[in-house]
Amino acid sequence: MTPKKPIPGKIKSPESFSESSDLRSWFMIQLVLTLTGAIGVAAIFLPFSWSISPFSAAFMKDFDLWQIAWPAFLPLLITVESLRWIFAQTLSRTEVIIAHFAGAVNIALVCFTLWGFVKNIGGWPTGANEWLSLISPFVTLAFGIYAMTISLKSLKFKSFMAVFSMQVAYVANCLLCLISFFGEWQIGAYFCLITVIAYFIQIILVFAYKK
Repeated sequence: MTPKKPIPGKIKSPESFSESSDLRSWFMIQLVLTLTGAIGVAAIFLPFSWSISPFSAAFMKDFDLWQIAWPAFLPLLITVESLRWIFAQTLSRTEVIIAHFAGAVNIALVCFTLWGFVKNIGGWPTGANEWLSLISPFVTLAFGIYAMTISLKSLKFKSFMAVFSMQVAYVANCLLCLISFFGEWQIGAYFCLITVIAYFIQIILVFAYKK
């Protein structure tokens, strides 16, 4: 039997092999980051500070902590939508609407928290902790809103922007809480910090991706 001749149209170039390898690497990195960020789901039920978890704080009537507790629930939806985005490379219109709605509501909630923070201080922040507690989430929100605005017409970021809007709200809220309660962290706070780092790296890689 004579060996079959290769079909020219089916032969892959070295560039195509390199491209497919890059795509696989990008896929695996995004998957690892998403699963790492999913640790934020566990953080919902773990004590963050003062032996209080976001779950318990969200339903407390004696303390006004609900506004910083509810954004902590976002990793539930972020993880689901991120996995859908990674495996399907797109999101349905319903998924996009749900994600943007959740992101917008929680961004508004973080802004409400920051306004209350400034109001309670009764003036300009006095220490480094207060300054960082105010500036870090503000800068995060400003960057998020700016990035979403300039990416509205970009097909490259269309689906990820739905996930991004929720990540921005979560990261801003977490930075506010992590800095404010620094020195009194419990296991939930460390889990939140890991989630913030995972989201931060994921955002950088998506915006830096050239394909």
